[in-house]
Parts: sequence; C-alpha cells; structure tokens
Amino acid sequence: QAWQQQQQMMWAAQYRHAQQCLHSFGQHLQLQVETQLAEQRRQHQVQIHQMRKEMQLQVQQQVMMQSQVQQQQHLREKQLQEQQQQQQQRHLPIQLVQAAPDHALLQQRQQQQQQQHIQA
Repeated sequence: QAWQQQQQMMWAAQYRHAQQCLHSFGQHLQLQVETQLAEQRRQHQVQIHQMRKEMQLQVQQQVMMQSQVQQQQHLREKQLQEQQQQQQQRHLPIQLVQAAPDHALLQQRQQQQQQQHIQA
C-alpha cells in the first residue's frame, strides 16, 4: 500500500510537472504569436508609410512638371508676342516709307495744279 501511495504521488507530481510544462509552453507560444503579429503590424505600417511618401513624391513631381510646362507655355506666349511686336515694328517703317512717296506725289500734283491754274 505504501508503494501504491508512493506511485500515485509520483504520478501526481509528473502530471503537475507536465501541466506546468504545457502551461509555460502555451505562454511561450502565445508570446511568440503576439511578437510575430506585432512585427507584421509594424512592417505593414512601415509599408503604408513608405507608399504614402512615394505617392507624395509623385504628386510633388507632377505638380513641378505641370508648373514647368505652364512656365514654358507662358515663355512661348511671351516670345510669340514679342516676335509679333517686332514684326509689326518692322512693317511700320515700310508702310511709312510707302506712304511718304504718295504724300510727295500729292504735293507735286497740288503744285502742278496751282501752276496750271496760275498759267491759265
């Protein structure tokens, strides 16, 4: 009987030990899982942050490109206006020169008419 009691106590001790082992193993597993989950969450956050930064960069680049294009268009328009003004200014003297002989001719005709009138 003493042997049986001793055997039961030994089984009970082993059982408790096994339970403790299982419990600590369970805790260890839970800790591992929680750590992995936390790491995954952290990596996910880093990826999201990275993607946001890239998107912001792309938007900034697009805005810069658009403003450059607008500046170039503005410059082109300005150059066109200047060219047109220069062309108009070039044509102006020609028109004046062309108008000048007409004016001189008119004066000559008037003088001729006056002289004819006087002679008559």
